[in-house]
Amino acid sequence: MQDRILIIDFGSQFTQLIARRIREAGVYSEIVPFQLAEKALDWEGLKGIILSGGPASVHEGGSPRAPERVFTRGVPVLGICYGEQAMAAQLGGLAEGHDLVHQAVVLEHRGRGPDPPQPGPVEPGLPGRRLQRVGH
Repeated sequence: MQDRILIIDFGSQFTQLIARRIREAGVYSEIVPFQLAEKALDWEGLKGIILSGGPASVHEGGSPRAPERVFTRGVPVLGICYGEQAMAAQLGGLAEGHDLVHQAVVLEHRGRGPDPPQPGPVEPGLPGRRLQRVGH
């Protein structure tokens, strides 16, 4: 069984670059469009999921979302740009604009959805709220 990283593509122009960098690190990765992601969650050897960026906004009606099972599969999930906003919106957090030169995303656990992540080996002091700058 081969270890895999699933990249759920929301239309980012950088998705191929993300996959290439993961492969250069010696880890197999595969890109799947968000519309087909549900089936990919059944892969054996799945060690992590990346939600890519994309041109949509979580504030638009009908904007793409990750399958809910992404967050209950039991593997780490990394959201990049739109993927981070979608994850925040789906887990009961908040994604809002900020008056900075670059767009900013405020992620906050508001008592809805799963508990906020507990500190772990990747980021020992992970807070329940953080300001994340995202610029393009």
